[in-house]
Amino acid sequence: AGEATLILFNGGVEDRLHARELGECVGMAFQIIDDALDYRGDADMMGKPAFMDIRTGCLTLPLIHALRERRPEDANSILKERVHSAERVLSVVGESGGIDYAIGRAEEYIRKAGEILNIWRPMESPAIFDQYFEALLERGR
Repeated sequence: AGEATLILFNGGVEDRLHARELGECVGMAFQIIDDALDYRGDADMMGKPAFMDIRTGCLTLPLIHALRERRPEDANSILKERVHSAERVLSVVGESGGIDYAIGRAEEYIRKAGEILNIWRPMESPAIFDQYFEALLERGR
């Protein structure tokens, strides 16, 4: 992390742009995978109660994908009842392939992060990024 900090501190606009894009890609991938994990209900892996996003009414990518395939009145019905019926939401998301869709989007962000690293490598040993990306994706699978 020291090398990256020095490059950002001493680097130019392009270095900061690459660093920002890298951070955005990794952050988006992490959040999408976290959202997808909520639908799997593995509280130990997530570090929070299962189905928390569903029960609190958070609109996350797996559900957004599922709602896109519904008629507007059906989507509104699902949104209204989602806090009270996690099972219904789980069913709708499962039927639509919402979790797989979300993981696929996370993989796209990871690929983009890899492309950024291929252009801009702030560290001499980029394997740490590759290991992190693989661990992040493995967590979502």
